[in-house]
Amino acid sequence: IRNFFFRFIVVGIFPIVGFFHTIEAMYGFSPKGVESSFKRYALYNASILELQYDPKNNHEPIQATSSYKKSCIITFLKEILITGSYMSLFAPSRYEPFECDVNGNRPGLNLSDCLNWNLFRNNIVGTILIQMMLSTFTTTFSIVVGFIFGVQTSQAMENPMMTSTSPSDFWGNKWNLVIHGALKRGVFKPVYKISSNRSLAVVATFVASALFHEYLIYAVWYRSSHLSG
Repeated sequence: IRNFFFRFIVVGIFPIVGFFHTIEAMYGFSPKGVESSFKRYALYNASILELQYDPKNNHEPIQATSSYKKSCIITFLKEILITGSYMSLFAPSRYEPFECDVNGNRPGLNLSDCLNWNLFRNNIVGTILIQMMLSTFTTTFSIVVGFIFGVQTSQAMENPMMTSTSPSDFWGNKWNLVIHGALKRGVFKPVYKISSNRSLAVVATFVASALFHEYLIYAVWYRSSHLSG
C-alpha cells in the first residue's frame, strides 16, 4: 500500500487496536455491553475509536444524532483550516524553525543534546503538528462512524499540548485516548490480573507501547519512505 493515509489505517492502527481488543476480550476487560451480542462486538472492533455507551440504557451505543454529526463536521472543517495554516507556516523550515546544531532525527543523542533549548522548541513544533494531525484524523473517523454505523465516538484528543495541567494529566486524560484505553484494558489490567503486581503491569504497558510505536515507525513511516524512494 503506497498511500500513506491508507497504510497508516490498514497496516498500522487497525492491527494494533484489534490486537489489544483481542487480549482484553480474552481476560474479560472489554467495555461493558460490548460482548452482549455479536453485533455490538463487531461494531466495537469495526471502529478504532472508543464508542460511547449509555449506562442508563443497558450500555447501548449512543446514537449519532443530526446535531452530533453537524458538530463533527464543523470541528473537522476548523481542524483542517488550523492544521493547514500551521503546516503552511512551518513546512518551509521542515518544522524545525529554530536553528540547531543537534540533529534530533539521528540515533545516539546524549543528555547534553537533549537539553539543547532550540532542539526542545523544534520538538514542541513537531509535537503540536502530530497533535493536530491525529485530531483531524480521528475527527474524520468520527464522521465516518457516525454516518455509516450511526453511533457516537469519544474524543480521542483533548488538546493536550494546551490544556494539560501535569504529565499524568497529559498522558492519562488528554493524549491519544484510543491507545490509552487499548493499553489499559489490553495490557495493564491483564498483566495485573495475572501477577497482582502493579509495577510489573506498568512496565509491561510501557514496553508494549514502545514496541507498537516501533512497529508503526517501521511499517508506516520507514517503509513508506523507502517505497517512495
